[in-house]
Amino acid sequence: RFHGHPLAGRIRQLTGDTRTFDFTPYAGSCDLVFLDADHGFEGTRIDTEHALMLLRPGGVLLWHDCFADGVARFLAQFSTIHPVVRIRSTTLAMHRKA
Repeated sequence: RFHGHPLAGRIRQLTGDTRTFDFTPYAGSCDLVFLDADHGFEGTRIDTEHALMLLRPGGVLLWHDCFADGVARFLAQFSTIHPVVRIRSTTLAMHRKA
């Protein structure tokens, strides 16, 4: 959807299996990470660890399908340590990296 947009040059879409993809070249370089993948607890945990590594300070992590069982269970645990906001009238939850 962003192709052809004036800011398209600032967007890099990374896709792949988070269990095998090498994220290290992008560490600390992302303003936004949008997770929309594995809905299991363990998959969400692994995806979140990668996402946090990718984010620069002040960057935003968005989880899609935050009410899916595994995602919701992970977010309940994660939110005991890190601030998480559920975005009203959506299936999104958000965390801003300090």
